[in-house]
Amino acid sequence: VTGKPSIVIKSPSDKIGAMQAAIMRTLVMLLMIQSSHSTAMSSSTTGATTSSLKQVCIIGAGPAGLVFAHLLLQQNPTVQIQVLEKSPREGTPDANAFGFGVGGRHQRCLENIPGLWKRVHAVSAPTPSGTLRLVGRSTLCNELMTQLEEKHGSRCNISFGGACSNIDLDRQVVTVDNGEEIPYDLLVGADGVNSYVRQELIKDGGIQEEHFLRPVRWKSLKLPNQKGVFPPDAFKPLSFKSFRGALFPRYPDNFTALIFWKDLDLANPRGIENEKDLANAITTALQPKANRWALARNSLFGSRVMASDENVAIQFDESDLKRFVNSRPGREHFLKLDKFHHRGSVALLGDSAHGMYSILGQGAACAFQSALTLAKSLEKESNLSTALELYSAEAVPEAHAVTDLNLVSHALFDGNIWTNLVVVPLLLFNKLRGKFLMKRLHQDVSYHQILKENICLVWFSRLLWKRERIPLLTASKIA
Repeated sequence: VTGKPSIVIKSPSDKIGAMQAAIMRTLVMLLMIQSSHSTAMSSSTTGATTSSLKQVCIIGAGPAGLVFAHLLLQQNPTVQIQVLEKSPREGTPDANAFGFGVGGRHQRCLENIPGLWKRVHAVSAPTPSGTLRLVGRSTLCNELMTQLEEKHGSRCNISFGGACSNIDLDRQVVTVDNGEEIPYDLLVGADGVNSYVRQELIKDGGIQEEHFLRPVRWKSLKLPNQKGVFPPDAFKPLSFKSFRGALFPRYPDNFTALIFWKDLDLANPRGIENEKDLANAITTALQPKANRWALARNSLFGSRVMASDENVAIQFDESDLKRFVNSRPGREHFLKLDKFHHRGSVALLGDSAHGMYSILGQGAACAFQSALTLAKSLEKESNLSTALELYSAEAVPEAHAVTDLNLVSHALFDGNIWTNLVVVPLLLFNKLRGKFLMKRLHQDVSYHQILKENICLVWFSRLLWKRERIPLLTASKIA
């Protein structure tokens, strides 16, 4: 009919084709939106790639930070590292008095740095059991720094006497107390158990901590060569009416006395007011004696208790006696964090990430192991944020396990005859089945596995620990 619009009738196949085309257009639009959103999120949240890692700032020139610097420099040929250390190059007067027991676990980590283990071996003293070599902290740090300067001097700068005063996590800039600003792609906090970096991360809401103190104080005393009174590799327990501790070798032929006491309100063990009191107390504590519990512990831990009917004369250095009396006592920490990284640009290492008692001698080993894990994570993952997440995922469980293992100190030394009746059989049972705690720590076995093997001993030790621990008011329990 003229003047009327024509009506076109489409077949069913035409309707289906139109619907398919509409669906395809919608899917393409959704994919484009998702791709755009993912790209924007990637650029804003994942941070730098590990290949673009150019500026690394390490706070703390202790063993953990220096080992990590070695590992990163040898695997990344373009990275530049700035290490900030608030102490002088020669260390503090106390730093070399208390050293590390370097065993198989330490050695396996250090052997990843060519030539380093040979240097450490040359400046350390063996223990009677042969499973450990003892080296002073300052001595170890000096060897690490010397090799860093020899091999990577143009790419690693270590500055001394300047403390970190501010961290701008948004700008990724560290400010030194002299006003200098240091930009970073990666910030590594290796500044000890009282870490400034860790506290800044906690304030930023990125990390939770569980932090307690052991109810003891400690100091260490350097002793000179005893001129045949003790063999150079002697390891002796110290027992006095107001303190306990141990004497162990210090390279090349001297000794260190490590002393613990429970009077938390005293700067020195009870009865020690001056250098003469200290010398008399140490001399008395080192006179030959061996009781049944000392012999039992000697058998279990592989140390050597010397016994004789003759009294021995102990040699002292007057300046070291004075340093001990006037120095500030240390504390033993129990520290766990829920993760070791924050914001995809900050990582924690060593005592800043985990605090543990000293009885098992695994603090440095765990620190070296974490440094190796961090370096391998950066090498494995192309994205910096992902690499740091991988580091936390692998390092945190191991650190938690060895921190719990060190609680056996409460069962071994803070208990009584009844706790010994529980602890000694548990240790002997594992020794008989070839899983003795002190030996397993130096074998190529994870801390998590060793914890499972000693779960009953650790469970019992935790009961004692919960009764005696001292919480830090600033700490919040890990969820």
